[in-house]
Amino acid sequence: MNLDDTISNYKSAIVVLGGSCDRFKKRLEKGIELQKQQKEALLLIAGQNIHSNDDLMNMLSGNEDFIYENQSINTLDNAENAYMMLKAINKNQMDNSLYNSLQYNGGVRDVYIVTDTLHMIRAKRYFKRTFDTEFELHFNSIPEDQNDLPKKIIYELSGYLVSFLPRDYINKAKHIKNKYFKRI
Repeated sequence: MNLDDTISNYKSAIVVLGGSCDRFKKRLEKGIELQKQQKEALLLIAGQNIHSNDDLMNMLSGNEDFIYENQSINTLDNAENAYMMLKAINKNQMDNSLYNSLQYNGGVRDVYIVTDTLHMIRAKRYFKRTFDTEFELHFNSIPEDQNDLPKKIIYELSGYLVSFLPRDYINKAKHIKNKYFKRI
């Protein structure tokens, strides 16, 4: 779905954070479940190369109320891109209601973020720092796989500590990582 096509009066949005495919599938299932519970909810999927995964796209078949952004490479990008997209959707809905003399419902107000339990600490930090008071944030998590728990705890703890750095330092660290530690 294109942002210009979002003329429905969405009242809430479910932001599903990307990641590894097996974990992402569970997050997407939780997001779709939440979308069915909410009235007039938009499913916003944040991550990279989602459209190239047939299993994930099959899960979304028949669902008209979703958009995905393909630019996020980390949690901070997820928060910033989701915020900008929801601001654009609210503006688009307001413009459409004025143009067509429709009742404007105030746009998206409730935002539900879906991610893993351990990742929730870092996600809360970035999303609360990025989103303003226009949106009310709610956080939903899926349980962690017990096999990967020690490795995941170390990864999330280091990511949380990095979240205290200013954006410029984070960008510099990403550049150094990409320059010297490219994936083979």
